[in-house]
Amino acid sequence: GQLTYAQPADPDDRITDTDGTDAPSGSVAADDVTVPTFTSASEAAANTATVNFSELIDCASVTTGDFTVVVDGGSRNVTAETCVADSNTFTITFDGADPAAGAIVAIRVVDNVTDASGNAVPTPTETGYAAT
Repeated sequence: GQLTYAQPADPDDRITDTDGTDAPSGSVAADDVTVPTFTSASEAAANTATVNFSELIDCASVTTGDFTVVVDGGSRNVTAETCVADSNTFTITFDGADPAAGAIVAIRVVDNVTDASGNAVPTPTETGYAAT
C-alpha cells in the first residue's frame, strides 16, 4: 500500500518541523502489518457455518484443515470451505447430523489462514454460535 500526505492550503493547519519549516508532502510505501482476527461465526444452513474475519483473507491460504468444529463437545470433520476472493466472509461445511436447536457449535482456526500480505490469524482462535 501507499501512505500519502499533502499539506493543507491553510498555513495554520500545516505540519512543521521544530524550526517552523513545512514538512514535505509525499508518499511512502506502507506495509500491511495488521494481523487479521477471527471475529464471528454463525449458522448458514444445516452443517454449514459462515465465518467472518476482521479483514480480507487470502483464499489460497485457506483449506479444510485450517479449522476444527465441535458440536456440543463432539468433534466434527470439516468437509468443505468456500472462500470468495476479496472477502472477509466465507463458509465451512462439516459432517455429522444437523446440530439440534440450542446445540453449541464451536469453530476454531488451527492453522495458517492469512491476509493478502501474509499476516496470519493467531492460532488457535475460537468462536461459535448456538444452533437454531
